[in-house]
Amino acid sequence: MAVVVVGKIASVVVGLATMAIVTRHLGPEGFGHYRTVLTYVSLTAVLADLGLQMVALKEISKPGADARGILGAAMSLRLLASTVLLLVAATVALVIPYDPVVHRGIFLAILLYVAFQGSEFLAAVFHVKLAQAPRALAEMTGGLVTLAACWLVLLSGLSTLAMIAATVAGGIVTFAMCWYFACRLVPFRMVVDLARWRNLIAMGLPLGGSQVLLLAMMRGDTFILSLFHAATDVGIYGMPTKIFEILSAMPVIFAGMTMPLFAAALARRDEEGFGLRLGYAVETMLVFGVGIAVTFLVHAEGVLELIGGAAYRDGGDALRLVAVGLAALSLAHIYRFALMAREMQALVLRIDLLGACTGIGLYLLLIPPFSYDGAALATALNEFIVLAGLVYLMWRTGTRALHVRRLLLVFVGALAMAVCLDLLERLGMPMLLAFVVGGLVYLAALAALGVISRELIDTLRSKETDTPA
Repeated sequence: MAVVVVGKIASVVVGLATMAIVTRHLGPEGFGHYRTVLTYVSLTAVLADLGLQMVALKEISKPGADARGILGAAMSLRLLASTVLLLVAATVALVIPYDPVVHRGIFLAILLYVAFQGSEFLAAVFHVKLAQAPRALAEMTGGLVTLAACWLVLLSGLSTLAMIAATVAGGIVTFAMCWYFACRLVPFRMVVDLARWRNLIAMGLPLGGSQVLLLAMMRGDTFILSLFHAATDVGIYGMPTKIFEILSAMPVIFAGMTMPLFAAALARRDEEGFGLRLGYAVETMLVFGVGIAVTFLVHAEGVLELIGGAAYRDGGDALRLVAVGLAALSLAHIYRFALMAREMQALVLRIDLLGACTGIGLYLLLIPPFSYDGAALATALNEFIVLAGLVYLMWRTGTRALHVRRLLLVFVGALAMAVCLDLLERLGMPMLLAFVVGGLVYLAALAALGVISRELIDTLRSKETDTPA
């Protein structure tokens, strides 16, 4: 996780620099077109997910598993399904009354999301081998390629389609490097194996359904906003949602790394060990989520202006709301992966279906009258609805993952950080330096309160996963 944190910090810096170039060059309207393209294609791409990453992660974690055969069949199925469904969706988009640049951009972005789906699938290899450095290097290199390509677009004076092409270039580089590093860990070749495809689809459909519903919740707000409001509103809201996407990658990676630990404990029938690891994983993501939320509650407008300029300051309240939603999302991912380790995929799917229904309902209720602020409020409310459902499922198994006292101690540490950040802002300290100082105060407070302990670190560092060689 230390490697992930360092890699993600670097990726976040590169991602924010890229977003600063894109948002400032395109302006709210052009950035709105850019976000509409990526939102539409991502919503379609998840239909081809089929739950293959989680199925592959679970299957290759089993002792004696045929990791090469599983990965080869699952990868070929993933890429084929993604390509076919994205082409169909791009054709369907032609009947939606979007700007012509959006229609052309959707076809161009197919390459990006086929590469992205491939990269995400290969994360299963890095998770099961507890080898995050190669993936971090691949993501960083792809991010730098995107940044350089966007800079060239800026210098050339080109617009939205060129920015999408620049993003595609970075995605392809990331995929190529992930493939290279994954094959060094588990050498495999893509194969057409109809029998194994049927088995993978049967196991993955509940998980794939959850992924569809999760992305509908995450991207449905932008899609519905694009139908009811102008591209400028989509562009302003695109800044908070992009920050949300960048930061939400951390909980997903962390949850994926803990799943082999959960599965190994359950395979040994070690309920105590499962509960201990789950509790510490939840506390870790609570520290992360609450820290992010408090930071943006204090500095929302400043962050938006720093990245995109004064034109995006109106999205401050939206950023605060989605940051609170991110805290709930961070916890929800831990519970989701732990429940799947317990073979409770079908029940998780029901919770995600509930979340999708309530999310779409909230979007339709709040977005038409309140634009991007309504979208952000709906997103935050819905993340807590989903979290409550997943916590309830875990509670039914008899596992208690978080105690009220620990929760309160995290909020005490967050309060200390909020006071520190507010004071530093009044003193005129540069924002980025204030973030560093505030973060150190937060971690020091949590250590003093006993939330961050040696036992937590030792438990999360455990490699007793029984993974195949």
